Parts: sequence; structure tokens; C-alpha cells
Amino acid sequence: MKEPRVLLFDLPTFPGGFPTLSLPTVGACLRDRFRVSIRDLNFHTVENYSALVANGGPASMIGLKVSAQNLDAAKAFTHASRMARPGTPVVWGGELPTLEPDLCSREADVVVRGRFEGIADAFGEDLAVGRLSSRYQANGGEPVPPPPAFDLIDENDAAQTLKYFGTPLETSLGCPEGCAFCLVHEMQPQTRTLPLSKIEEDLARVPREFVNVVDYNLGQNKEHLIQVAGAIGRSRAKGFSAELCLEALDDEQVLSALAVNGCQFVYCGLESLSERSLQSVAKGHNRVADYRRIVGRAHAYGIEIASGFILGLEGTTPGDFDAFVDFAEEVGILYLKLTYLTFNPGTRVRQAMEGQGRFLTDAVEDFDGNSLTFLPKGLEASVVEDGAQRMLERFYSVGSAWRRSRHLSANPARRGEFLLLSSLFGRFYDSWISGGLPCVARKSWGMRGGERLLTTLRGMRIARV
Repeated sequence: MKEPRVLLFDLPTFPGGFPTLSLPTVGACLRDRFRVSIRDLNFHTVENYSALVANGGPASMIGLKVSAQNLDAAKAFTHASRMARPGTPVVWGGELPTLEPDLCSREADVVVRGRFEGIADAFGEDLAVGRLSSRYQANGGEPVPPPPAFDLIDENDAAQTLKYFGTPLETSLGCPEGCAFCLVHEMQPQTRTLPLSKIEEDLARVPREFVNVVDYNLGQNKEHLIQVAGAIGRSRAKGFSAELCLEALDDEQVLSALAVNGCQFVYCGLESLSERSLQSVAKGHNRVADYRRIVGRAHAYGIEIASGFILGLEGTTPGDFDAFVDFAEEVGILYLKLTYLTFNPGTRVRQAMEGQGRFLTDAVEDFDGNSLTFLPKGLEASVVEDGAQRMLERFYSVGSAWRRSRHLSANPARRGEFLLLSSLFGRFYDSWISGGLPCVARKSWGMRGGERLLTTLRGMRIARV
């Protein structure tokens, strides 16, 4: 048995229960020298933190992946760790330590900035001799990450993880677009594609039933996108999903490569139907006039389109929320993810936005994308909050889902898959629809049963192909 032991914990996020790459990648970097275990706290309560961290033999470190969204949970878990394992260093890495290292250093013993593979060797050497530094900084020229070690996730947590959106695969870093609200440029300042040979090795070593390509913009390089689609098609995966700008789908070669290799849906940040609102956050590359045509073109290849919507953009009117749902029902949007306009502390754009409106809070934990923190000039909070509530109630109603799936009326199995996937994603917003903010989704019969049914429907589609 390898010692010392490394305990890694994924803190609760929204939407909750999705497999992520961060800690499995950290585990892969350390597993040759240490005994590593990963727990997903999306499925555990705060009251259970002390028992979780105390479980097992001696440990040399406790690692947490921290964002503004789970800062309170990170503080609570760090306190529980120090009570249960006094003297064991608590390490914070992830989005918030990268953006706000000084703030995080007040809570954690060690702060890691940037991608872990960039400092993995130095960190591992220091950990082996019990002399961790208080801060580690990746230099931006990180090596290609190893295939993620999903097998290190506790089997009880892994059994609960909602896998219908796919096990993640990373094939490129960064994004060439300059959207003002996006954290990609802070977290991944350099754009690059990973070697195809490494992607194929990852797919072979870590089998995935359904792949979720988690690149922030897979479509930034057409040739790479087509090669990745082919690599997934040659793997044992039954299908995949990806995120890219809608305009990347306005290409027959791309659509053909995606369809032939099993792409079932693409998430696009459509965000708004207002050109003015999009330009206010430097997202003018979104051509609203082309939305309907390109979505229809993707549907013709059997590829569904999911969308993001940003709440509180400049120029927002009360009618914008209903207009977007009308549009979604007309063109057939699979699911909708709402995010409040957020300019995170520690980013370059935060200070620049001071003169464009007003920040409603300085509490870092509120900058989670699910809370209203910024209002552009001339916009009232009630317009945004009431519109978001109404939008979710309409979009995730049974009637809307039925109307959004009309383009699949000739294919009952595909339509059933569409309705089920939309419903499962909508479950994350149950608490918001009932009058509160979204919360972490926990295991339930409905979601687990829905996952099994979705797997069956997907299998039927693959068999027909």
C-alpha cells in the first residue's frame, strides 16, 4: 500500500453531480508516488464533512477544488479537516485560488494557482518530504495533462454521478473569442490544441460510454474539431456532446464529421436575441440573424442544440425573456442554462466595469453565476429576477418541452430522448422555479431512473445507426 495518502474533495457546484476533470487529473499526476482517493461532496451534507475527512488512515494532505460558488463549503470543510486531522495541510486549488490567492491564503495552508500539471513535479517532491510551500504558481506553459484517473473517485460517489451528460474529455485549451464576462482568458490564457495521439490515448485508457468534450470552444480550430470527432467515433463511446460557437456549425464538413461520429448535442452560448446586449459584453461574433438557420441546419444532421442565456445584459427589457422562450420553442432548443452577468473579483474586466453600472455586493461567494451581483446602468433588479423566474417556469414546462421537440415528431424515440434530457436538466432548476435560487441536485429515484431510461434510448439510437 502506497503512503502517504492524498485526500481530494470536489466541493458542491451547480449543476451538481457532473464528473469533472480537475481532481482526476490531479490524482493522475500524483498516483505514482502517493495513494490517492477522491470524494465528490455534491452527494454529502455539511454535517457529514467531519466523518468524511476523518475516514481512513493517515494523510499527508487534503486538497479542495474551490470556486466562488462553493467558498462557504470550502471554509466549512477546511475547518472540519483541521478538527479531524490537526497538522494535515489543506490545499486549495481551482478557479478562486487562481483569481484571489491572497483571500484564499487566509483560509488554506497551501494555494495552487493555475493548472496543476504545471507544478505537479515540484509539488509532489515537496509533499514527499513534508515541506509544502504556501503557494504554487503554474507558469502557463504546462505540459499535456495525463489521462484523468476517474478510477480514483470513491465508488459510492461515482455510482451517484449523473453521467447522462457525458464523462469529460479535454482536447484543447483557451478560446480566441473575447467575451467580457468569461473566465477562460484568466484560467487558460493561452489557446492550444492537444496532440491527437494524446487524445486517442486518453480515449483508449479511460473508456467513456458517452463523451462530453469540455473544451470551452472546440470549434476554434476546424481541422482539430474534425479530428477529435473522428477519434471519438473510433473509440468505444456511444456518442458525444461538445461546446462551441454556433457559427462553427455553419459548415457542411463540420456537421458531417459530428453527425457521422455520434455527436448528439452541442451547447452554444447564444445568450440573447439582442445585438445591443451581445455587443455590450464583446460577444458581437454571435450573429442573431443566423441563429434560426444554423440551428435548423444542425437539426438536419441529427444534432440537437442547447443554449446558454445571460441574465442582466445591458439593454435587457421585460419582453426579452418571453421572446427567447418563443424562439426556443420555434427552433427546438434542447435545454437552457441561465447565468447572471458576472464580473468576478480578481479579473481584469472587473475594474473596467465599475463605470458601466453598479455592483450590488462585494461578497466573493455571491459571484457564483447564480446570484445577481451587477446591474448595467438603466436596468432594475426586479426586471432581471422576475424575468428569470418566468423564463424558467415557461421553458421547463411540459408544454414547452413538447413544442421544442416538434422537429422530431416523425421519430418517437428521438423525441423521447429529447424530452427526457430536457426534463433531467430542468430538475436542477426545481428550487429556482419554486421561488429560490438553484441548489445542488442530489440523487433521487427520478433522476437515476431517468438516467437509465436515457441510456436505453441512446442505445436504441446507436443500434439504428
